[in-house]
Amino acid sequence: VVLIDPDSHCIADVNATATQMFRASRESIIGRPCHGLICPAAEGQCPATDLGQTIRRAQSEMLTVTGETIPVLRTVTRIVPTPLE
Repeated sequence: VVLIDPDSHCIADVNATATQMFRASRESIIGRPCHGLICPAAEGQCPATDLGQTIRRAQSEMLTVTGETIPVLRTVTRIVPTPLE
């Protein structure tokens, strides 16, 4: 699981499985832009936020911090936080 801020396209959080897949520590991933790190799309060409595509179980590739590509099934879901009462 990777949480990405849709406005900045920066990685907000990752789970342990994602850090293993990226071959990097959580601290070295959080705050980095998703393009060029986990997504091969160029800046401004994000399929979900910039191009408005719905992504459900799409075959894709993820980039590791070493530049290696790994095949993945990608699902993108927008999460809208609810205000605390």
